[in-house]
Amino acid sequence: MADRGLSLLELLVVLVIIGIAGAIAAPNYSRLIERYNLRKASRQLVTDLQCAKMRAVSEGISHRVGFRSGSAPQYVIERKSDGAWTMVDIERNLADKDNPYCAGGISMSTSANPLRVVFSPLGSASPAASVTFRTKSDQTKTVYVILTGRIRIE
Repeated sequence: MADRGLSLLELLVVLVIIGIAGAIAAPNYSRLIERYNLRKASRQLVTDLQCAKMRAVSEGISHRVGFRSGSAPQYVIERKSDGAWTMVDIERNLADKDNPYCAGGISMSTSANPLRVVFSPLGSASPAASVTFRTKSDQTKTVYVILTGRIRIE
């Protein structure tokens, strides 16, 4: 007699094997998502810091990035005009689900509170600073801003 398909027992064995493999892979998948959000948040910050630095140099006007740390990490880029700081078009709230730059589950801490990194028209930064992003599973990435204006991730 020719086989015309799978028996119920064979199908159940395959489903149990798939279920076990899924149960093993699920914790690794959530850590992968956390690691992705951590990299995304740190790279976005570096991009925005570079943008503030380039604007300061190209416009010949000081720009600064102001941080609000904690479980709802936020930062804003401002420029100095007529002695006062005014916001430019970049404001990031990394915990806001409506924000395309959202990095859920990431907290941010800064080397000073409040931290305001000012880029001069020469491209230098003041003060030297660090911003650390942390996941719920304690993975971290730190963005450093050095006095010369160099920005790096570790």
